[in-house]
Amino acid sequence: METRYRDVIESIPSAILVSDSRGRIILANKRAVSLFGYSRDEFEALNIEDLINPAKRESHVAKRAEFSKSPSVRVMGERQELSAMRKDGTEFPAEIGLSPLSEPATGFVVSSVHDISSRKRTERQLRNNARLLEFHAVILDNVYDAVFFVDGDSRVGQWNLGAERLFGITSGEALGVSLDELVPLAGSSLSSLLPAPGNKNFVESEIRLNRIDSEEMYLRIRSSRLGKGKVLGTIYCAIDITEQRKIEAELTRVAEEEQQRIGRDIHDDLCSQLSGIGCMIKALETQFRESHEKEATLMESISEMVAAAGVKAREIARGLNPEALLRDGLAEAIREYAAQQREIYDVEISVNDKINERELESLSRETATQLFRIAQEAISNAVRHSGAESIELSLSEADGAIVLSISDNGRGIQESRISAGMGLTTMQRRADLIGASFDIHTTPASGTTIQCILPR
Repeated sequence: METRYRDVIESIPSAILVSDSRGRIILANKRAVSLFGYSRDEFEALNIEDLINPAKRESHVAKRAEFSKSPSVRVMGERQELSAMRKDGTEFPAEIGLSPLSEPATGFVVSSVHDISSRKRTERQLRNNARLLEFHAVILDNVYDAVFFVDGDSRVGQWNLGAERLFGITSGEALGVSLDELVPLAGSSLSSLLPAPGNKNFVESEIRLNRIDSEEMYLRIRSSRLGKGKVLGTIYCAIDITEQRKIEAELTRVAEEEQQRIGRDIHDDLCSQLSGIGCMIKALETQFRESHEKEATLMESISEMVAAAGVKAREIARGLNPEALLRDGLAEAIREYAAQQREIYDVEISVNDKINERELESLSRETATQLFRIAQEAISNAVRHSGAESIELSLSEADGAIVLSISDNGRGIQESRISAGMGLTTMQRRADLIGASFDIHTTPASGTTIQCILPR
């Protein structure tokens, strides 16, 4: 071949083979040498058929003869996968282009050969990924709970059938829409329910919201970051706990009514009986005083014990059935309870009431009762378990919300006991029932602050 052809072919970065009309290789560039493993001299002793699987060589001779009758530029393997074989016998998927030289009389054909192994691996991986995604989509749609994915721009990228049932929004309506626009929360947003950087990769919350049909519902939701290093998005898993909340609210209501009934019975029955017993013992003491001094002194001690029992019974009755709450309202009931505990435990308890009384009067009986019980439990825990010398309780308004805060200077609460303590758990559930947030801030040897915030 002319030198000018050789120089051009040698400069091409693809594997180039030039063969004559009989298929004999007359030229191979350096990329072909690298790809197939033959030296230039070895190539000149080969036919094109020597570079394919022996089982396919006979059919290839026929195809080459057909091509020589009507040579034209074409890409081989458009309808079937092709492979080529190296000197060591290994095969690789190939893409082959054929181009006859401009002088037809020569019968020379230029073949460009590309090893497409990497492309094939990528294609297989893409097919596998597509099948895997389809498999995951089937799983998601068969999960009854709501599962949805939100990308880094807070737009919905996946919305399963469970989410359609839960929120009343179809996948077609949800995909590509901002999550906060799709599922708005009062004073918050679903996209804000994310774990803080550096902490665990998920966070669990219980929230209250309105469905698209305005029906109120409660959800327990877990949000998990997707991606290591760069966050690709967030996966949310949500379950409807509305019925559970209704049952809890009903059980709390029944328990509260029963507690108040017991308080009334203690006050009306037991306290009255203790008063009657005290009067009878006092009468006996007077009779014995003249002739039985020793017995009279004993009667006096018994009378004092009965009187003390009566005082204790009335305190218990007031705690179980806080009449001040119904009679005078939340703030006064809290002040009265604080005064009782101050007298019993000799602990300084201050109540700082900064809220407009009308705000408290607008509270439902259930809400006022739950806030009172939270304050009652917090004060009781502080005086009995923390070793506090002073307790400060405040009832205020901030950003349209009612804020109940109880702080003490006691020994604090161990981290391991925050989630295990029955009293703390009860306060958390009471806050949940009225849609309030509940937070505990504690430092060993520096005290504890409990805060309950009720949005209005």
